[in-house]
Amino acid sequence: MNAHPVPVFGQNGGLALRPGPEWPSFERFRLSGTAALAPIGNGVVGTLATRSGRYRIVEERDFQRLLGLAADVERLRGGLQLVASAVQAVERHRDDATVETLIQAVCLVRDLPSLPTRDGFADIAPEGLSVDPDDDVDLNPAALGGALAPEQPA
Repeated sequence: MNAHPVPVFGQNGGLALRPGPEWPSFERFRLSGTAALAPIGNGVVGTLATRSGRYRIVEERDFQRLLGLAADVERLRGGLQLVASAVQAVERHRDDATVETLIQAVCLVRDLPSLPTRDGFADIAPEGLSVDPDDDVDLNPAALGGALAPEQPA
């Protein structure tokens, strides 16, 4: 399988998605174990096909960047609707006040700051968890290993 970068929202965002591992069934995915998730991350997206549909699997950092980009798109869409309304107002009433409103709307959209994206979330500590002593429960994420282990800063 050839993996070609698919730029998302241009190069300024720096996010490029590439197809990664594919599993034709949930059973094949399950049998692969956590090692199957190792190649997912840094823009690599896995695909899981089941009877109910196709699912994309992305790493947390990629998901957070996509979520931030989607939020930016929604904010820009709202800003462009404001500019379009101001343009229509200028077309109907060409006076200094409506032209000034259009200029302010354009400047507002131009100056919108980009939303931050986050690489992940802080570990969640369970509150009041009672564990049966006969159960083998490991609450330390670092001890889980593989794809579930917390990322080490580069």
